[in-house]
Amino acid sequence: MSEAKEKKFFYELVIFLSSNLADKEAEEKFNNFVKQIEELGGAILETNLPRLELLSYPIKKETSGYLCLARFKIEEEKLEELRKKLSLTPEILRFSIFKKQELVQKPIKRRVFKTVPSKAKGIKEESVSKETTEVNLEELEQKLNEILKE
Repeated sequence: MSEAKEKKFFYELVIFLSSNLADKEAEEKFNNFVKQIEELGGAILETNLPRLELLSYPIKKETSGYLCLARFKIEEEKLEELRKKLSLTPEILRFSIFKKQELVQKPIKRRVFKTVPSKAKGIKEESVSKETTEVNLEELEQKLNEILKE
């Protein structure tokens, strides 16, 4: 039984608060939600301050709302209690809780591109080198005279 109590999962809470609130009020409401998570035995890993965002479609006749995000770790049994508290809050337009895997940063794989010599480069270099060969003006005149005399 003690193993089940120690079993905590990672979650992400996304909340849209009413745009009728002032910035400070929205921040206070969000801080209250964070405190509720901590009171239920959860550990806050990361939070983002509320910011006013336009909604894709109206929710409860509002077209904008404060977007709030919190990542936390809590026991699965306590999660339902948190959902009930959030659903009873009238300032919340909508909220979602997502179960996440453990937050471990994976090493970033970077691709190294090799330079491959192309045939086109060789052709261009040859044609450029032929065009840039220097020709003496006297030699050119002599060749023209020979051609014209024939």
